[in-house]
Amino acid sequence: MKNLNAVPRHPHAKKFAALYEKYAELLLFYAKRDVRNQEDAEDVVAETFIKVSGHLDQLSDDLNDRRTYNYIVTIMKNTIRDLYRKRIRRPESLQEDNGADKTFSTSLHEVDDEVLLRVEARELMDRLDAMDDIYQIPFRLKFIHDFTDQEIADFMGISRMAAATRAHRAKEKLKRALEEWNQDEEANRNE
Repeated sequence: MKNLNAVPRHPHAKKFAALYEKYAELLLFYAKRDVRNQEDAEDVVAETFIKVSGHLDQLSDDLNDRRTYNYIVTIMKNTIRDLYRKRIRRPESLQEDNGADKTFSTSLHEVDDEVLLRVEARELMDRLDAMDDIYQIPFRLKFIHDFTDQEIADFMGISRMAAATRAHRAKEKLKRALEEWNQDEEANRNE
């Protein structure tokens, strides 16, 4: 991370530089673990500090104040959640692969199956997006990003058991929602 002691003099420039020096490496460590990509992790940390910079006057001058740390971590978690939401809305598997060799199925049956899978995936992601964050985040971290229950617990500041329970409840809610959606789709096809 770069040294920000040369930041132009703003009323809170020293506070910003001190916060950055104290928390940037730690946030980068957690961000890399959470997004599993160096560039995205760096973007998350940069975006976090951009957001923090707008509220420096509200933060304690004591760098060890737990509320300041919690505030910065909360902003980072929300920034990561926003990143996940953007990716879910445009999953890589559904994006155009400009110029890459792809073999598309020519069978009408295979095309129909592919369309159905994409529709089901979209419905599933819509249901996940509508879920409360206390369930949505553990589910995404566990089943999409392969986090352990302990990693989720550490990230969210909850017990390992609570992390496992929330991920399981989210999975069950999504399972029921998808079953209901499939039943509705089947009823619509039969009409």
